[in-house]
Amino acid sequence: MQSVLVITGPTGSGKSGLALALAERLNGTVINADSMQVYSLYPRLSAQPSVEEQRLAPHALYSSVHPPALSSADSWAVSAEETIREVFEEGRLPILTGGTGLYLEFLMHGRSVMPAITPEAKAQAVREFDAEGGEAILEKLKSVDPSSTKLRPSDKARVCRAYEVYLSSGRGIGTWQQEKFEAPKSDWNYKTIFTLPERTQLYANIDQRFLKMIEHGAVDEVKAALAKNVPADHPAHKAVGARELQHVIEGRWTMEKAIARSQQLSRNYAKRQFTWFKNRFANKEKAANRPTLSLTEADFAQNLALARDFAAKA
Repeated sequence: MQSVLVITGPTGSGKSGLALALAERLNGTVINADSMQVYSLYPRLSAQPSVEEQRLAPHALYSSVHPPALSSADSWAVSAEETIREVFEEGRLPILTGGTGLYLEFLMHGRSVMPAITPEAKAQAVREFDAEGGEAILEKLKSVDPSSTKLRPSDKARVCRAYEVYLSSGRGIGTWQQEKFEAPKSDWNYKTIFTLPERTQLYANIDQRFLKMIEHGAVDEVKAALAKNVPADHPAHKAVGARELQHVIEGRWTMEKAIARSQQLSRNYAKRQFTWFKNRFANKEKAANRPTLSLTEADFAQNLALARDFAAKA
């Protein structure tokens, strides 16, 4: 059975650096599994590998979707499957890395088959959300889709997604998820490495990384993105720092406020990811009887050695 190496964990935990080092040593190709890094709009703010880093080993599915085009967990899983097959054909090791758990879950554990969404339903969902708010939409969904009670009214993307599924099919998204499940198409041997450093170190990494993004042109990147007139509600704009630096460009915030806010948002996101990977995703891998390795130390050389040994095991 062919092996696929997976390196995942919270933002700022060193996934990309470890994946690149392993790709150089194990004849691997790094395949992106991050929902922000698939978009070409904010390569710096989404922490994509630099041009220089991508020259050291093959990389795939970075900046592969150009807004206003959209990516989804389902479309990414299809692309990832195709890419993994191509990497095997080239005689290389596929190394998936990224922190979007839903993307990895769709690929590795299967996914729900959703109905085709009509353009009219998509437009209506956005129009009603903007006019009435998330709470009003969730109230409409409550009787037909009990799972909608788990959604936050402020989460426009997910609320609109649930509503457009209902508008297109007459059924709640929860019923589709329960009844129309598609198992993984490939029986690859997934080996998962979790990068889970101590929280204090993780948060320090996050803070320092954002400062480096500013030094390397993040403000100019936001200016260029705004000039492309990508719709304001496009998911690519959720890259941490994009909105905050836009406020600086427009003269509404100081740079200090934007930096502090962006760092805090990243730390909050990392905390949620840490919990998700340590519990839900790790438990799913255990239930599937797949090999896993958790790296909790800060020493890169030690982690690389452990990861190489883990990857080499059958």
